[in-house]
Amino acid sequence: MSRYGGTVKLSRFTPGVPVPGHEHIPVAPVETSEDLAFIVTAAGAEWVSQGVVQVGDLVGVLAVPLTLNPPLPGDRITASGKGYILLRAEPVDSDPCSAIHYAIQGRV
Repeated sequence: MSRYGGTVKLSRFTPGVPVPGHEHIPVAPVETSEDLAFIVTAAGAEWVSQGVVQVGDLVGVLAVPLTLNPPLPGDRITASGKGYILLRAEPVDSDPCSAIHYAIQGRV
């Protein structure tokens, strides 16, 4: 994938853990992220026919993450300095047990 695409940053924010006895004090969310290979593609016919793709959406193929697998709706993708919220990430697989990459859609 890296031969034909570029790199994006996949990020997920999870709630911070409060200090025991001080649960009333707000805790900042914790960000986990990793850089992944990504290839921009055209939207598949199924997504277009469902009317879910809009102009400006990021659509493409994402390498399988090591720590944030599977990518989830609500995760963030940063590509070329622009941030997107992940709307869908569908595994593309050659066998039923493991994804070889993910078809994704993100929106600003």
